[in-house]
Amino acid sequence: AFGGAELGQELAIMNYIANRVPEKMKGANLSEELVSQQLYGEAEDIYQALARIKTKLVTGEAAVNFWSKDNIDPLSHNRQFGIYVFLDKLEKFIQKCGKAQDGKFTTSGVTVGECKLFATLCACKKIEDSLLQDFEGLKRFYDRFEKEPATQVILSGAKTDGVLPQYFLKPDEM
Repeated sequence: AFGGAELGQELAIMNYIANRVPEKMKGANLSEELVSQQLYGEAEDIYQALARIKTKLVTGEAAVNFWSKDNIDPLSHNRQFGIYVFLDKLEKFIQKCGKAQDGKFTTSGVTVGECKLFATLCACKKIEDSLLQDFEGLKRFYDRFEKEPATQVILSGAKTDGVLPQYFLKPDEM
């Protein structure tokens, strides 16, 4: 409970965590805080696309198109982006942040935005394991984050009463 109210919404929880451990989870400075927020937003855009596919709020054709390597129009509205447009933009962003060789967007590498991005990429990789093969910086980010001790206790099921099941499926598996 916080201030007499329980936090139950993801963004509120993540903002609370960021404020409790600001240098590590929020970012070392305003620039890194903005990077984290940008990552959180991009990851949420991907998550919402996955949710629209799962709940069949898009046509089967649009669902298949999301996963197509041919759907690479970065000038369309982000609601129409395919996964590879998102990944390309994120790859360019990690390179611009200057820490791609370390697999980080920020100094700590574990801001709330990076946590949200890892969780979303993890859901995507459960659908298509080779997803990051053409995105060197993102692959380094994912591989590094996956090895974090805090990540391992979640992925192993040690903190979640068992391994989390795959939630999202590729359209042809639905």
